[in-house]
Amino acid sequence: MATKLAIDTSDMDIAIYGVQSGAQSQALEQLHKKLNECKSVTGNLLISTASIPVIKLEMAFAGLAEDLKKPEVKIGKIKSIKIDLVMNDSTEGQHQTERCSEFIKKQIQDHPMLKPLTLTLKKYLGLKNLNSPFQGTMSSYGLVLLVLALLKDLGVFYPSFERAQNYVMWLGRAFTHFFSVYGDSNNFNETIIVNEQL
Repeated sequence: MATKLAIDTSDMDIAIYGVQSGAQSQALEQLHKKLNECKSVTGNLLISTASIPVIKLEMAFAGLAEDLKKPEVKIGKIKSIKIDLVMNDSTEGQHQTERCSEFIKKQIQDHPMLKPLTLTLKKYLGLKNLNSPFQGTMSSYGLVLLVLALLKDLGVFYPSFERAQNYVMWLGRAFTHFFSVYGDSNNFNETIIVNEQL
């Protein structure tokens, strides 16, 4: 959400600070168990084997008033939310997620088509259930890197934002070109994609 690349089905990422690195696994397990007591939690999965251990939460706002012991809490149009909870993994104080977020925000400034093309692809992949890295599919960050490499490859073919017709036509072409490049053209047993800024 910090990168403005969230779609309606996106998770919210939350990083927890202040836990020493040696105690983070135990703290995450304790938090996982404690969250099971909350009425608003409808899904609670601890993935301790991930490169960055994470709790994948699903919360229904209907039970939130009871959890907070505040019956006056009003529930809006959004009925539930998915949250990824991680521990801060950096002794320097900046979590890997934050570094990725700052990188993406900088790339969006430098490449205006990165945002609309990534949002379009995220929505499409979500409709096809191809947006869950836990299940072996594409992460949002991985998708951004692929789109960024594609835009750099297309280079001079960026449309003029003053001409909306060109913009929409270019976005459609870039969308289909994405699947051509990453689905048909490249043999990824022999090809790697490098973003020089990383």
